[in-house]
Amino acid sequence: MERAYPTRPDTLLWADKISALVFRHLFDTYRIEGVIMLLAELDQSKQMYRVSNRTKTTIILASLCALSASNWTLPANARTFSTYEQALEDLDESRAEPARDKLRKVVAQNPGDGDAHVELSRAYMDLDDCPGTIAESTRALEIDPKLFRAYAYRAYCLFKLGRMKEGFADSEKAISLYTVNPYDWSVWVVYKNRAKAFKMIQRPKEAQADLEKAQVFALLDEAGTERESGRLEAAIEKIDHALTLDAHDADLWFMRGVLGSNQGKYWQAIADFTRALKSAPDAAMINYFRGDSYQQLAMHKQAIDDFTTVLKAKPKIVAYRFVCETGRLRNELMRDDTSAVSLADVYFLRAQSYMALGKLALAIKDLDAAGKLDPSDDKAFAKKAELILGTGKFDQAIKEYTKAVAANPTDWTRYKERGDAYLQLGKNTDAINDYSEVIKLTPKEPGAYMFRALALKSIGHYSEAIPDFTQVLALRSDDDDAYMERADCYRLMHQYKEALKDLDKVADILPTNNNFVTEARAKIFAEQGDDAQARIEMLKLEKTRQLDIHKNDSRNQYLVASMILAMAVFMGVGLFAFLKKRANHKK
Repeated sequence: MERAYPTRPDTLLWADKISALVFRHLFDTYRIEGVIMLLAELDQSKQMYRVSNRTKTTIILASLCALSASNWTLPANARTFSTYEQALEDLDESRAEPARDKLRKVVAQNPGDGDAHVELSRAYMDLDDCPGTIAESTRALEIDPKLFRAYAYRAYCLFKLGRMKEGFADSEKAISLYTVNPYDWSVWVVYKNRAKAFKMIQRPKEAQADLEKAQVFALLDEAGTERESGRLEAAIEKIDHALTLDAHDADLWFMRGVLGSNQGKYWQAIADFTRALKSAPDAAMINYFRGDSYQQLAMHKQAIDDFTTVLKAKPKIVAYRFVCETGRLRNELMRDDTSAVSLADVYFLRAQSYMALGKLALAIKDLDAAGKLDPSDDKAFAKKAELILGTGKFDQAIKEYTKAVAANPTDWTRYKERGDAYLQLGKNTDAINDYSEVIKLTPKEPGAYMFRALALKSIGHYSEAIPDFTQVLALRSDDDDAYMERADCYRLMHQYKEALKDLDKVADILPTNNNFVTEARAKIFAEQGDDAQARIEMLKLEKTRQLDIHKNDSRNQYLVASMILAMAVFMGVGLFAFLKKRANHKK
C-alpha cells in the first residue's frame, strides 16, 4: 500500500527569488520605492521560465557571491507561521516526528480542531503507527464527517491491516467527498491502494477501473514535475492530454489555471479557474487563485467577490501549494510554493483591492481583521497605519506602527515608518530614536545613517546631521547626495569653506549635468557677500542652460528633418510603384 504523501516542494523560481534577493541586498536604502517597483517589474516579466538550467545555475552562483559580499541586513518579510502551519511544513518535508509533536500541542489546546486531528493522523501514518492513524482519523470525523483526508488516511491503514471491507468503505467515502485540495492529491493514492486491494481479492475489473482513474492524477503529477522545472508549455500539454480522459476534473482545470497564471496569462487563468469552479463549486481555494488573477488585472470588484467567498468559507488553511507567485507571497522572497496562505492573508489582499477602489474604511477594517487573526502580521499593522496616516490621524497611525514594531522588532522598515510619522507629528526626539534603531539594526548600511541625517537636517539640527552624512561617505565614498546635503548643512551653519569643498567633490563625481552644484556655489558666494564670484557662477549656469537649449533645438530640427526625409522616401517609393504599374498597363 502507498501512503498519501503530498508532492515534494516545488523548486520553480529559485533563480528568480535569489536574483531579486540580490537587488534587495544591494539597493540604496533611501531609494526603496524605486527598487520595489523594479522587483515588481521583474516578477511580472517572469522571464526566468524561459532560460536554460545552465543560465539559472550561473545566476544563482553569481547571486550567492553578491550576497556574501553584502552587509545589508534583510528585514523579516514574512509573517510568522502558526504551530499548525509549521507542522504542515514538517509533514511536507517528511519530518513526521516533529510534525506529530507540534500537532499534539495544537489538539491539546483545541480538541475540536478537526483539521489538526486529520494532519496528526497523517503524521502517525508516516510513522507506520496504524492505531494512532485510525484513532485520530476517527476523532476528526466525529468533529467533521466531511473531512475526506481522514477517510483517505484511515483507509490506507485499514487496507494494510487486512480489513478490506472497512478499507473499501472509507476509500469510497474519501472519493465521494474529495474536492480540489490545497494540501495534496490524496485521492490519487486512494485509487492506487483500492486497485491493489481489488487485485488481492481477485477483482481485476474493479482494479483496472481504479487504475484508469488514477491515470488522470498521474498526468497531473507529471505536469507538476514539468512546472517545477520551468517547462510550462510541456506541463500544459500534460494537462490537456489528461482532460481528454476526464474533461470535468476540477484538479486539471485548476492546475491549468495555475500554469496560465505562472505565464502571466491571467485572462486564460481566470477562464480555467472558472471552469474548475463549475465542477467543484465549494473549493474556496480556487476562488483564492482566481481572485489573485483578477487582482493582477486590476479587476478589483471581481477580486473582492472571490476573496469574500473564501472568507465566508473560513478554511483552516486557504491554500498550501502553488502559491509562490500569488497574493502576499509574491513579494516575500524567502517563501516557496509550499507556503501556507491563511485567512489573514486573504483579508490583507481584499484590503488591497478596497484601497485600489478608494474604499479606505473597508480596507482599514480588513487590515484590522488580519492583525487580530495574526498578531505577528507586522505588514497588516503597517499598511493600516499608512492609510490612517493619510487621513491626518497621526497619533492613531503611530499606535498602529508601534504594533508593527512589536510584531517584528527585527524589521528596520517598521522603525523607519514610525520615525517618519513621529516627524510629521513634530515628535522629533521620538523620530530620531526610531532612526537610531534603524542604524542599530543595519550599522554597516549607509542608507540607515542617511535616514537619520536627513531627519536631523529637517528639524534644523545641522551640527548633529553632519556626522551622519560623514558616516554615509565613510561607507560609500561616491555618494553625491550625501556630499550635497552635508554642504547645505555647512552653508546653513555659515561654514562656507567646508561647504565649497563638498560641492567640489560632487563636481568630481558628476563632471556633467551638475548645474545644481553651480547654483549652490552661487548661493554661497552671495551669502558671503562676494557678488562678483556669485555673478561668475550665475553666468556659467546661464551659459550651460543656453547650450542645453541649443542642443534641444538641434535635436528637434534633426527629428523634423528625419521625418521629412522619411515622408519623401515613402512618397518616392509610392510614385515609383505607380509609374511602373502604369507602364505595365500600357504594355
